Amino acid sequence: MTYSISLDEVKILKGLLLHIVDDVQKNILLNDAGWVNVDPALVRNLCEVGLCIVNERGVRVSPVILSHADLPPRLDVDGQYLFSIFGDIMSGSELEQILNKIVDQSSPYAFAIGLERMLQNSEFPIAPERAVQNGIAPDEWQTKVAAAIPELAMMVANRFWNVKSWNVILSRLKTMNLPAPEIKELKSEQFGQIRNVLAWNTVIENMGEEPSKALGLIWYADYLVGIRGIQAPEGIALVQRRAWSIMEKNLGKTSAEIKKEIDDMTDKIDEATREKDQEYSTRPIASWVDILRLP
Repeated sequence: MTYSISLDEVKILKGLLLHIVDDVQKNILLNDAGWVNVDPALVRNLCEVGLCIVNERGVRVSPVILSHADLPPRLDVDGQYLFSIFGDIMSGSELEQILNKIVDQSSPYAFAIGLERMLQNSEFPIAPERAVQNGIAPDEWQTKVAAAIPELAMMVANRFWNVKSWNVILSRLKTMNLPAPEIKELKSEQFGQIRNVLAWNTVIENMGEEPSKALGLIWYADYLVGIRGIQAPEGIALVQRRAWSIMEKNLGKTSAEIKKEIDDMTDKIDEATREKDQEYSTRPIASWVDILRLP
């Protein structure tokens, strides 16, 4: 689009960007954020070219501004930074709508994707001798466990939601127009060894469905943030708040209560998987708070 705006109008746009970013940082709902009282005459041209919106609530910057690639160079450094944050805020808002599409039928599939991402983001800190005892050299542990992650996540999904195939999960999410990564249906040659190192059967027996749902959805939201390249905390916060709101409604609990259940679950798993160290003492086989954790 060809348009002409003055230097003063560029300064007004920067002010409008500052207002909406500041409001979002204060946790004001996006629909209510960024409205300011400005003389309509000062923004008439900006509104005519679609860069701002004016109504009975006042004036605020329009998302259309993000399609004008020639605008940022006219802003100063602070203005360009605000422009970038606003872009992430609007991307976060779009992801909120995607999360809203996760209903009962698609929830288990999104949960599974989230759990797989959670495990992908863990370094699986274990007692080194656990790997050696199961025929895996310590310097091979990271590579071997990484290859087994899809199967480890699938075991959890199968237990709670009777899901047995990544192909089914990915196909179902695609049908519902929900984003999903490529996860190959491969069998790790050393999966049995990996499962033994982690005492994964015992882990799953001590996992709770509700904490697992929460971890799955919050990490699915993290996956959405990642694929959209959102970096600004304001944009990330929009997505995470929406995910927590969905989880609170789904479980009928506050986020604080859900987080405590996750902590209690990792404590329970730690206790259940401890191994004898000496005659009268035990030690953890892994740092579960660094494996089964929130982003």
